[in-house]
Amino acid sequence: MVRYRILSSTTTEWRTLRVGGLSAEVTSLTLHQLRPETVYEFTVLARNRLGDGLFSDITTARTKSKCSNAAGDVVRLNVKVA
Repeated sequence: MVRYRILSSTTTEWRTLRVGGLSAEVTSLTLHQLRPETVYEFTVLARNRLGDGLFSDITTARTKSKCSNAAGDVVRLNVKVA
């Protein structure tokens, strides 16, 4: 599970992206349709057959400006988990 939100002077609510069916070797995820040139906060929770882990420390990343591709104008951010 990935939680993310815009980092701003006013607190925004976390959005949750539930990601299922991934193997333990997956260490990155691409999020689509984010706002361009915006700083986001992210935290990740691992889940396995034994249950949920703890959320990771919060990390931040800034999206780039819009890019154009076959799906239209989107902003993507690759999140890599160490």
